[in-house]
Amino acid sequence: MEGTLAGPMHGTRDLRMLRFRVHDRNLSQDLALGALGHGLAGEDRAVRGASVREGSQLQFQPERASEAAYACLAPVGAMGRMLVQTCILPTRPEAYDFYLEVARHRIKQYIEKTEDWQMWDPARAGDALEQWERARRLFRTATVASDPEQAERAARDAVAQGMDAGEFLALKHAEIFLRRRYRAHAASSALLGVVVDPMTAPPEGLVAAAARMFDVLAIRVPWRAMDKGKGRKGEAAYDFAALDRWVAFASKEKKQVVLGPVVDLRREALPDAVSALSKDLDRLREVCWDHACVLASRYQKVNVFWNAVCGAGSNVMCEMSASQMSEFVRKIAFALRTHQRNARTMIEIDHPFHERTSNRLGAVAPTGLLERLVSDGVPLSAVGLRLDFVPDRLALRDLLMISSDLDRYIGRQLPVFISGFGTPSHGDVSQCGSWRGDASASTQASWATRFARIAMSKPFVEGLWWSRLVDTNTATDGVLDVTGKPKPVLGKLLAWRQSLREPMGADDQSKGVREDPSEEPAK
Repeated sequence: MEGTLAGPMHGTRDLRMLRFRVHDRNLSQDLALGALGHGLAGEDRAVRGASVREGSQLQFQPERASEAAYACLAPVGAMGRMLVQTCILPTRPEAYDFYLEVARHRIKQYIEKTEDWQMWDPARAGDALEQWERARRLFRTATVASDPEQAERAARDAVAQGMDAGEFLALKHAEIFLRRRYRAHAASSALLGVVVDPMTAPPEGLVAAAARMFDVLAIRVPWRAMDKGKGRKGEAAYDFAALDRWVAFASKEKKQVVLGPVVDLRREALPDAVSALSKDLDRLREVCWDHACVLASRYQKVNVFWNAVCGAGSNVMCEMSASQMSEFVRKIAFALRTHQRNARTMIEIDHPFHERTSNRLGAVAPTGLLERLVSDGVPLSAVGLRLDFVPDRLALRDLLMISSDLDRYIGRQLPVFISGFGTPSHGDVSQCGSWRGDASASTQASWATRFARIAMSKPFVEGLWWSRLVDTNTATDGVLDVTGKPKPVLGKLLAWRQSLREPMGADDQSKGVREDPSEEPAK
C-alpha cells in the first residue's frame, strides 16, 4: 500500500520514508537491484531502519531519523555491479530518482576527496579531472531532461563516469604516497600474506608451492570443525591434525604465522554448544577463555601473531554493550599471554561497513570500537580489517570509496593489517557485486593489484593478506582453483610485491599532497 510499510519495527501504519524510483523497465526487473539496502549517516554511523523493494521502487524507512543516506547494490554500466549510495536526504512522501541521487553523491564525493587530498591540480590528478567533468556534464543533462528515462540514462552514465574518475583519482593518490612511503627503503619482508583454511587442503604439492610464495601465512582456527565435544574428564576435545600440519609447515618454511581468529563470534564458526551460550555472556567468556588457553599452550613454542577475536563489534551472534565487548577482547588477549608473556595479539573487524549490521542492536562502528579498546587499555598490537568482497560477506565498493573508508583509521593508535582482501573469479555475485563487468579471473587479478596499491599507500597499513589460498566448491576467491592450478591473481600479486623490493625513489608530485584530511593544507 502506498504510504505504508509492513516491517519488523512497528507493524503497518502511515510512514514518511525515503522512496527511490527506477524508470528503466529492464532495471526494474533486476531482482538484485537494491540488495543489501541500508541507511547511513555521517561519521561512520549506520541508520537503523527497514529496506524493501516494491516493483520499480526502492524504499527505506528510518526507525527514528528524519533523514538518511541510502546505500545498496546496483548495476553501474561498464563499472559492473557495486554498492552505491545517495547523499543524506530528508524523508518525504514523493519519490526521488534513484540514479540521479547516486550521481549527485558521486560528484560530491570526488570534490570532497580532491579537497581532502589536495589533488585538484591536474598535474597530480591526471585524466581524473577530465573524466569527472564529463560526469558533471552528464549529471547536469540528467537534471534538466524532461523525459524520465532519458534523464535516468544520463544519470547512470554520470555514475559510471564519476566512479571511473574516482578510481583514477584514488590510484593517482596511491601512486604518490607509495613513492613517498618507499622512496628511500624497500617494503617490509612481511608485506604480502595469504589466508589459509587448514580444513580445505593439506600443505602438499601445488598448495604447498603456492603457500611458500607468500611472506605471511594467516592460518584460520576453525573451532567448529576442530571441536570433538568433551573428553573423558569433561575437558574440551579437539582434532588438531589439520591445524598442526599447517603450523608445522609454516614454521619449517620460516614464514610469519598468524593464528586465528581464536574466537570468531559467528554462529557458523562456533561449536553448537558454544553458540548456545549467546544469552549467557559470563559463561561464554569462560568457555572462550579456556579455548584460548588450550591454543596458547599448544603453540607456545611457535612465534605466533594471534588474531584474538573477530566480530566483537558487530553483534551478529550475541548482543554486547561497548564495555562488554572491550572486556571480552581483553579476556581473550590475556588468555593468549598465559604461556607467552609478550605474545602479540590483534582484533579483527569482520564488518568494516554496515550493510549486514546496520540493524543489529548495540552494534558499534569499527572506529568507535577501536577508540574504546584503546582507551580501556586492552593489550592489542594491531587491528585487522577483513575486506573480502565475496558472497555472504561484503558488497563491493569502487576504489575511491574503499580508499576513503580506509582513511577513517588514520590516527587510531593501532597499526592496521588488511586481514583478508579478495573478490570471486566466477560464480553468482548478485549479492556481493562485481568490478568492471562480470566476475572473471582477469578482473580478479586486475582488481587485486589496484587494491594493494591503495591499501599500502596508507602509512598506517603494515601488510595485507589475500583472502583465500585454494578455491572450494562454493568459494572462488582463492589464488589457486579447486584443482590446485594457479590463477592470474597469484602472478599479479607476486609481481606487485617484487616492485616494492627496492626503493622507489623521489617524486616531486608528492609535495603539497596530504594523506591525513585533518592536516592543515600545505602553504
